[in-house]
Parts: sequence; structure tokens; C-alpha cells
Amino acid sequence: MKVVNIKSLITFCVVSIVCVTPQQNACGSGWFGANCQYKCRCSNNNCDINGLCLGNDACKGGWFGPACQYVDLAFGRASVSELTDGNDDTCSAYNDTTNSVFINLDEPYTFTWLRVHGTNNESLVGLQVTFDNGVGCNNPRNVTVDDRTLDIYCSNDEMVQFVTLTGPRVSSLCSVYISGGRNVAVRETAQQSSTYITWVNGQQMPFVANLSVDGDSNPHFFQGLSCSLTNGGGQLPDQWNISFSRVRIVNRYIVYGRTDGNWDRLQGFRLQSYAGTNLVNDYTAQQQTSAVYKVKHDNRKVSFVQIISGSNDKVLQMCEMEIYGDSDCQDGKYGRECEHTCNCEGDKPCFPSTGGCPSGCAAGFQGNDCNKPCSPGRHGPGCLADCNLLCAKDTTNVRTCDSVSGACHLGCEGGYRGSHCNLTCEQNKYGKDCNQTCSEHCANKTVEETSCHPVNGSCNHGCDNGYQEPLCSSRMVAGCRSSTSSCSLVESFGCSSASFSSSGSSCLSLLVVCPLVVVRQFLIHFELSSPLLIARPFLVV
Repeated sequence: MKVVNIKSLITFCVVSIVCVTPQQNACGSGWFGANCQYKCRCSNNNCDINGLCLGNDACKGGWFGPACQYVDLAFGRASVSELTDGNDDTCSAYNDTTNSVFINLDEPYTFTWLRVHGTNNESLVGLQVTFDNGVGCNNPRNVTVDDRTLDIYCSNDEMVQFVTLTGPRVSSLCSVYISGGRNVAVRETAQQSSTYITWVNGQQMPFVANLSVDGDSNPHFFQGLSCSLTNGGGQLPDQWNISFSRVRIVNRYIVYGRTDGNWDRLQGFRLQSYAGTNLVNDYTAQQQTSAVYKVKHDNRKVSFVQIISGSNDKVLQMCEMEIYGDSDCQDGKYGRECEHTCNCEGDKPCFPSTGGCPSGCAAGFQGNDCNKPCSPGRHGPGCLADCNLLCAKDTTNVRTCDSVSGACHLGCEGGYRGSHCNLTCEQNKYGKDCNQTCSEHCANKTVEETSCHPVNGSCNHGCDNGYQEPLCSSRMVAGCRSSTSSCSLVESFGCSSASFSSSGSSCLSLLVVCPLVVVRQFLIHFELSSPLLIARPFLVV
């Protein structure tokens, strides 16, 4: 019998758990989110828990924006393919004289926003958007994502098919993305009036309502096993419906039918959408059979959608229902479920899709969604301001300050004071934060003039008799200064120098007069290597 070392086994398990990185996606390939409810749109289905593409992976062609969740209506449509190939590294082949880019969407869509990517920030200067028949962008709002990327939002009510970008540098654009919204139906709660069940590979297979919102539009019934199907034959037409977890702003529906037989099961279906109990859209499909049905819908709030079979005796079969739009976030919120708070200057609203702020980021924040704190040394709205050059530096030699107010974290450099270090020292104060006082022994003190240097405290006019420069805070003994070759009595104890003799930079003798009228002559010896040469006195009678 093989003996298992339990301690080793436990250690192995613990190590295995620790080694899982925070970015690893517990949903597995193809999905992400707290409840694995969002479909990964990265080219290799390789997302982290937030939907960000890992490694060198990028959005699949036809998708862009936060977590690659927004369908790109412009993908593959421009006359210059470099602009709509989804690759930001391939740039326009237009010549420098070109001042406009034209994109035909092939059919009308509700326009909400677009993203342009240029070779540099100059490519984005002066860009304007117009639509069919020269209609301009209503209430244009721009958000700078980074130094090469700009988002432009418009509030036009009418559908558009033609989009034109004009500007002095459109010839240096690299990409244009036009948002068609995101599929807000994926893995939402779906129900149907009845469910068809059959045997597949020896097991019972119920073709439930949720198979039409599983993110798989495979139209082959038995190949993909991802289509919903009712039983039919009831007294009322069969129904299928979806209830959103929160209100959505919907702009269109795409309904996929079956293509490997029984094509007519969506023929003449009816689509109704509601905002609460209010009917906001009622569409009936034409009687001819189609594999894909596209239903346009003005940007309207929707909480519930139902599909009704075209006749009582028909079953209702769908291989996928895609509903494009976005969340209906209240002002101050954004995100797929409005879970994030805007950080815009002046508490202005941000865009629900990206969190971008037309008014700019609030003080202390930066980034495309204004949720990234300022880097050390920066502050203010959008982190555009540097900390005051008079703020004291930290251990990494960076001047740090409060990211919102700009107040210096570590005080001020010598000679300055105040929370922002914008005030000079008061009279007779000096040093860091001006918290030191000039010596009372600085010479020539006046009321109008500070007596010492505000940074290092050195006395402006030297010291009172008997005190050492530069701070004039210490008493000194007699000596000569080698820098000036002059002799003086620094510590006189009431005596004054009467005369001295010197040779070069050496003092030979010094005569002093004291209050008791006692004349003492000191024979002075100096060591010239010292800046202040100390006397070694000898009394001479």
C-alpha cells in the first residue's frame, strides 16, 4: 500500500491556490464577469475577469471599446480599408491635401458615438462629424481617451447611413470605429410558453428559451444545439420573452432563424418591447422566410421584449436573439450595469459606455474613464498641473502634493511656507517651512529688512562683534581669517582690538584694550588649513 503524505498534499493544494493570478478568469474561455454573463470579444477568446484582452491579444474584428463589447458598424466599410480594418497600426493612405473621410454604413442606423485613432494628437485637432445630407452632429461632446484616440458623441434623433469626418489632419488617421451598441441580451433571463424536448445522443435535450441568448447564433439546429424551440399546437400563439436585469436603451434587434430545415418557423412573427407596462415598439415580420431579421428601434428605454409566433399552429424557433443598445444609467453612473461612479469635473455626467468626461476629469483623476489617480508630482483636474517646484521632495526625489488641492505633502523648500509653498518667509524667519528664526546677533538689523537669508539663515550683514559667521549664533575666540588675511578679536569679553601685525595670511601679534586698561599682547600661532584659525595665546608682560 502506498502511503500518502497528508502534509505534502495540503502544501501542494495551498501552493496551487496561491499561484492563481488575480487576472485568471474563473469563467473559462469565452466569458467573463462576476456571473460569467459577458461574452469575451478578444480575438483568441482570452480575457481576464474584467474582459480585458490578455497578452498581445486584441479585440476581434468588428468589436471595440471597453472590454471590446461594442459592435463596430464601420468595420470593413470605408473606401480606405486601413481606417476600418480594426488595426490601429495601419493608417490612412490619403494624401496630405485630403480633408475629409467618408463612410457608407450600407443601411441606416441609430448613431450614438464614434472613436477615431490617429498617428498623434495633432491628427485629432479640429475633427467634425456630419451625416446624411450634411446634417451636423447635434450637441457634440468630445472625450480624449489618450494622446492618439478621441471619442465623439452626438445626440441626433434621426437614423444615419453616411458618416463624414472632416478636419485639417484626417489624412493621418489610422482607425474609425462607429458604435452600434453592445449586445445587452446575452445570458439575460429568457422564458417561453412551452419547451420542445427530444433525445440527442442518448440523452433528453430540452430546447429551452435561454438557448436563444447564449451568445451562439449557429443556425444549424442539431449541429449547434443552441436554438430554442416551443411545442406549438396551443390555443394561443407560442411566445418567447426576455426580461432585462435593468432598463436598457435599445436601438435594434437581430433575430436568427434556423437554416437547415423548417425555415418558416419565424415567418410573420411579432416583436413587442415594453418599458414597464408601456408598449414602446410593435413590429410584425413579413411573411416571406428569412434567415436573419433586423428590426430597427429608435433609442428607447426597454425592460421587457417578447416574440409571438405568427400563427396558432406554428412552433416558435429561434437560434439567437441579439439586442443592441446600452444601459440606462442615471447621471453620475456608468458601466455595463451602471456600477461605476463618474469622476468628472464639476460633477458633470459622463458617458455610460466608457465613463469618459466631456467636461474633463475631476481634480485628482486622469485616464479615459477618469478613475486613475494622479501620478506622483501631478495634481488638479485631469492631473494636468505639476506640484509646486517649491514643495519638498520625497525619498525618490519627487515633489509630492495632494492630487486634488495641490497642497504639498512634505512641506516646503527653504525660504517658503504655506500649504502650497507659495509664500515667502516672514521677516527674520528662514529654512524649511520658515520655521527657524534669524540669530539675534546678526549685524545691522533694521525694521524694514530681514536680518538673514530666508533659505540658509546666514546673516545678511555679518555678525555682531564676538559671533561666528554665517549664522552668528556661536561666540568665537580670537583668530584670523585666511580667506581675507585679516586679524580680529572675535571673543573679546569686553575688549577691543587695538592693532595687529600680520605676515601674509598669518597673524603675528594682536594688541587688545580691555576695560581695566590692561594691555595684553598675545603671540598668535595659526594653522592655515582651517577656515577659521583658532588662536593659541601666550601672555607677554
